[in-house]
Amino acid sequence: MAAEVEKEYLSSLADLSCNSKPLINMLTLLAEENEANAPVIVQSIEKHLLKTDYKLPCLYLMDSILKNVAKRYVELFTQNIVSTFAGVFEKVT
Repeated sequence: MAAEVEKEYLSSLADLSCNSKPLINMLTLLAEENEANAPVIVQSIEKHLLKTDYKLPCLYLMDSILKNVAKRYVELFTQNIVSTFAGVFEKVT
């Protein structure tokens, strides 16, 4: 089940190449519906953020999940938030 969620989430993340509110909302809802797999979803987002050229939409997604779902996601994103943001800013500058 977790592998399926990861595959589906990564596939949807690949489409996140602009600030698409409908896609961000859909990914946020998917994160909420699959809270049992929150660690897999957070890892997928962090991995995607490292490799994508479209970093801002991914940061918007993180923001949306943290504001609208919270729950376990706050704890999970907090574990790597400094290195995640540092990695983004290193790539952009």
